[in-house]
Amino acid sequence: MTQPIHPLSAERLYRAADLDALEFETTADLAPLRGLITHPRASEAIVFGTEISQRGFNIFAIGASGARIQQSVKALLEDAARARPLPADWVYVNNFASPHRPRAISLPGRRAPAFQKAIHDLIEDLRASLPAIFESEDYQKRRSGIEQSIQARNEQAFAALSEKATARNVAILRTPMGFGMAPMRDGKVVPPAEFNTWSEEEQRKTRGAIYELEKELEETLRSIPRLEKQQRDAVRALDRETNHSDPTRNSMKLGPIMLSPAR
Repeated sequence: MTQPIHPLSAERLYRAADLDALEFETTADLAPLRGLITHPRASEAIVFGTEISQRGFNIFAIGASGARIQQSVKALLEDAARARPLPADWVYVNNFASPHRPRAISLPGRRAPAFQKAIHDLIEDLRASLPAIFESEDYQKRRSGIEQSIQARNEQAFAALSEKATARNVAILRTPMGFGMAPMRDGKVVPPAEFNTWSEEEQRKTRGAIYELEKELEETLRSIPRLEKQQRDAVRALDRETNHSDPTRNSMKLGPIMLSPAR
């Protein structure tokens, strides 16, 4: 026999909560729940995935929009990371020998930010100190000495050739097109019309002398780029020496041991 259905009273449909037992005023005071609370199997799968240490395994998580998948998975991964050793930090630095192949450096965990700051501070210090060093009186004197030495060698080569040419009655002339040679008598350049009045023997000797001296002049002119390269190499060596003697280089503590852990 079917029992009659009686409506429930309001007292039976309502259970009062003891708000005094709660440790918060509103839910805004509570920290977000970590993990996938409503998906225990998914949480277990992610935890299982974090325990696999072999290469080639990955965790792929996807869910409906608004399901807080990214935040939840990140929280589970952070919990798993706390139980493992702190991984090393990897940084890339410039490879001056091969700029297209930067060097990778392994640092103790959390040291990379301190290393980056140390490099940044070093660059700022060098921006202030290097210009002052290269503008110093000592550097300018040494560089001027290098340039004067190379210039003197160049001038000596031309002076020796000029003396040799003068002894053979040949003048070395500088023209807009370069250097040229002309016959000379009594310390003065002889015009072509006057030169044609000379005897054939004298003309032949003068042309022979000019021909030989032109070869020596060509050799002298070819030596100028070599001297200029020697000057550039000497200046570069001076720059490196000056840079290495910068006192800020000794005061910068760039090694991983000298870096403070990031906080």
